[in-house]
Amino acid sequence: MFLLAPLLMAFQCDDELESSLEFNEFKVNITSSENLRINDTIWITGKISSRVFDTSVGDSIFFNEFTFGDYVSVMKLKEADQNGNSIDAIDRFNIVNTIGNLEFVDICRNSDITPISQLSENSQFYEYKIGFVPLEIGDYVFSWNNKTIISNVNRNLFILSDYPINGNPKALELNKCGSFSSIPNIDNSDSEYFFSVD
Repeated sequence: MFLLAPLLMAFQCDDELESSLEFNEFKVNITSSENLRINDTIWITGKISSRVFDTSVGDSIFFNEFTFGDYVSVMKLKEADQNGNSIDAIDRFNIVNTIGNLEFVDICRNSDITPISQLSENSQFYEYKIGFVPLEIGDYVFSWNNKTIISNVNRNLFILSDYPINGNPKALELNKCGSFSSIPNIDNSDSEYFFSVD
């Protein structure tokens, strides 16, 4: 019993010395022409600080252990049925990647992508920039799965009202290759951006 005590104390000290890192969220901005048409481009720019807060030292530190990835679903709205009111839609766009890299999520390669950011020239933040060139008219939504902050004040939530689920004009059901997730009231979510292609 006496031999185990120093080992337990050593493990406890190591745990106390381990730093705890608190990461920031991506901030994204979506830009497009006011009337988006076939072959126009809608751009998503994402940035996250290259510094994280280290609670063991009580200060922020530069972090370059790995690059940061965001996670966004690309969906097309449709008339509601038993399969929800949206469907995976990456194949309805040509994708232009200008900053960072893109990875497609194997679970549903037609709905989910992970933009991988790269360190900015001044090393102040990690960033990505991707463009979506629509190939088909319709109403669409970008939906973030991380705690990403959308900086756009107007996220065009009114577009969803044309696709009510059981009379509810604020409900969004995402059908990602047969896997469903639901947002009962879009007003309570801040992770979606809607847009139309005429």
